[in-house]
Amino acid sequence: FETRSAVTVDEYLRMIQGKTAALIGASVAMGGLVGGAEPGSDEALRRFGQAIGLAFQIQDDMLGIWGDPAVTGKAAGNDILRRKKSLPLLHALNDAGAGAELGMLLARPDLGAADLPAALALLDAAGSRAYATDLMERYYATGLAALEAALGDRAEQSLLWATAQWLMRRET
Repeated sequence: FETRSAVTVDEYLRMIQGKTAALIGASVAMGGLVGGAEPGSDEALRRFGQAIGLAFQIQDDMLGIWGDPAVTGKAAGNDILRRKKSLPLLHALNDAGAGAELGMLLARPDLGAADLPAALALLDAAGSRAYATDLMERYYATGLAALEAALGDRAEQSLLWATAQWLMRRET
C-alpha cells in the first residue's frame, strides 16, 4: 500500500476495514460475549465496533493533517510530508481539479514544510476535509444504530455510547 503510487478511496476503505475496524469490531464483540450480552447481540456489537473503527481511523487521518500540534503532539501536516495515503489525501488526489497539481507537489523529492500551505489549499479546493468529516460522521451514526440494535436501553449501551461520543470529539 505504501509503495504504490496510486491508491483509490475504495481500496483505502477496504484496507482500514481489515485493520482498525476489524480489530475494534472483534474486541467489542468479544467484550459483549465475556460481559454477558444477550445471545445473538455479538454480531450487532461487531458492526458497532467496525463502524466506530472506520470513523476512528478517518478522524485520525484528519488529525494527522489538520490537528493542532499542541494537542496532537505531531507537527501540523506531518502526514502530508510523509506522503501518507490517508483518506483526505486520496480524495484530493482523485479530484479532477486539484488531483494533478497535488500529485506533482507530492512527487517532489524535496517536499517540505514550505509546501504545506499549497498542499492544504489543494485539499481545501477538493473539499477533502468536508468529505472525510461527512464519511466519519456517517460511520459513527451507523455504529450508534448498531449499538442500539444490540443493547437497546441497557446500562451497558450508555457506556459504549459515551465512549463513541468521546471518540467523535477527540483531538488527539
